[in-house]
Amino acid sequence: MLGMKKQSFEAQYKVLEVSEHRIVILDLDGKDSPTVTNDAHGVVDRLLRDYGYIPGRRIFYRDTLSRFDELHVADGKFQGFKACTLTLRAELEVLYRKSVS
Repeated sequence: MLGMKKQSFEAQYKVLEVSEHRIVILDLDGKDSPTVTNDAHGVVDRLLRDYGYIPGRRIFYRDTLSRFDELHVADGKFQGFKACTLTLRAELEVLYRKSVS
């Protein structure tokens, strides 16, 4: 239809860091797409497709409320959400602030 925006069914995110130990992403909170939280299975699938599965590598994301949490992965599949410790959240926040400065 004329004037209607195309809705994306995949969360929009920016990759802040990829290492052998972790992947860190930022939820871009697209108005016409789901959040990383709501598309967690798809986000994990895409990240593992793009960067490969390394057992023990963790995936962290900054959500739309500016809070860091973990997308828990086991055997290459999304298993649920895990809260980060306050120390880890502070470390990830420093990484985020460096990426936007």
